[in-house]
Amino acid sequence: QWRQPLNSLSMLNQSILLKYNRKKLDDKFVEYFKINSNKQIQGMSKTIDDFRDFFKHEKGKVEFVINDVINDTLEMVKPIFTQNKIEIVFDANQNFTTIGYPNELGQAILNIINNAKEELTEKDTKVSFDSTNLTNEDKKIKINLEQIENEIILNISDNAGGIPNDIIDNIFNPYFSTKEEKNGTGLGLYMSKIIIEDHMGGKLSVSNSDDGAVFSIKLRDNIND
Repeated sequence: QWRQPLNSLSMLNQSILLKYNRKKLDDKFVEYFKINSNKQIQGMSKTIDDFRDFFKHEKGKVEFVINDVINDTLEMVKPIFTQNKIEIVFDANQNFTTIGYPNELGQAILNIINNAKEELTEKDTKVSFDSTNLTNEDKKIKINLEQIENEIILNISDNAGGIPNDIIDNIFNPYFSTKEEKNGTGLGLYMSKIIIEDHMGGKLSVSNSDDGAVFSIKLRDNIND
């Protein structure tokens, strides 16, 4: 989240030094430097606030809109996914409300989409959701939110090729990781499981589609129970 603004600040510093050394530094560029450097700094400050609020401990269950949690999570990680050329598509035909811990649900979603991001960046994607519109190089994560009877179902799917059958039953186990060489802790998906099932009273499962992995979160519509 900070890499891009830091790079921008570095380029601004290099530009102002270059102009100074060439005796071409004028008031117009100084004003440009002031406005744009401040813009980057403010953006970095907002990132700190966003993450601090995102991981803030929640004292009790509250009523919240699931769509808002998803949108806030995606907005927070948008820069890193854009940098990795991964498209995220969120589809919901209405707002869905439940009772629980919105920040914790956001953390669970973040863990899942971050896991998909790592898979997509490590693999040459050979499949796509729509071969008529996408090329083989496209990396995509789909998030679909719908309600079936008294259950709100959130599906997060990617086109990274899927999880090998010999490990798919273990990926929610604590300390299980396929990324040990990259300092993977194996706790992200485990914590998502705890949040969804123990804290939210829902169900988290995973399966493979023709394109890749599909993580399914099922929550009760306890507003209308």
